[in-house]
Amino acid sequence: MRLRRVHSVDQEVEWLYAFDVHCNGFFPLFVLLFVGQYFLSPLLMGNGFVSVFLANSLYALAFSYYHYVSFLGYSGNTSCHVSSSQQLIYYLSHTHTHTALPFLHNTQKFLYPIGVILVVYVLSLIFRFNVFKFMISLYFGSHPAPLSAAAPVLSSVASIAGRGASARSAANATAA
Repeated sequence: MRLRRVHSVDQEVEWLYAFDVHCNGFFPLFVLLFVGQYFLSPLLMGNGFVSVFLANSLYALAFSYYHYVSFLGYSGNTSCHVSSSQQLIYYLSHTHTHTALPFLHNTQKFLYPIGVILVVYVLSLIFRFNVFKFMISLYFGSHPAPLSAAAPVLSSVASIAGRGASARSAANATAA
């Protein structure tokens, strides 16, 4: 049973509000990654740099937008119309005064994952890692694209391990 103090105010984020913020952020991600990539899949499955660039840009945009919409939901200002980078910097530095829930402070921390997404995005472009091909391989069970280059090495390791196992079973059969 929950004790209620007479002189205190509950300052919790209601789970329905948090779920609503999540749904508002997830819908554009869903549209980009499930509907958009369905129509773009012939372009995204290519082996060139353009395919890697388009696929990774789509994923980076979708996940960055999810975190941005979550930030807007918790900061309470959903009408952020900025026309220059200076206005955006000013807006982000002054969001703590306009929160929807007054006990939430430093809501700009919801934007920190975007920096990680951008670093991973740049690294994936440098190493030509196609996120779309990797996700398709996870969905449908084939080997991921980065491991396909290592397939000869993996098959030789498997054959060496298989020879060792067959030699042990032959030795056990002759010993018995």
